Amino acid sequence: MTVTENGGYSTPATATATKTLTPLQDIPQSIAIVAQEQIKDQMMMSIGDVVRYVPGITAHQGENNRDQLVIRGQ
Repeated sequence: MTVTENGGYSTPATATATKTLTPLQDIPQSIAIVAQEQIKDQMMMSIGDVVRYVPGITAHQGENNRDQLVIRGQ
């Protein structure tokens, strides 16, 4: 029997927040990343499903039954 550890949904660097590929430990702000694998594994179908895992963002039902995001802070 071989037991291996799954690395989870780890993302070591991002290019979205700084517009250059930067390791997350070098970014002074807090960043929440929802990985594409997590979206597929948990079968998230709407933006409301995704933002449930992001602190400071809530989804409300907007006009004409569409998702509307409320972002706290900046």
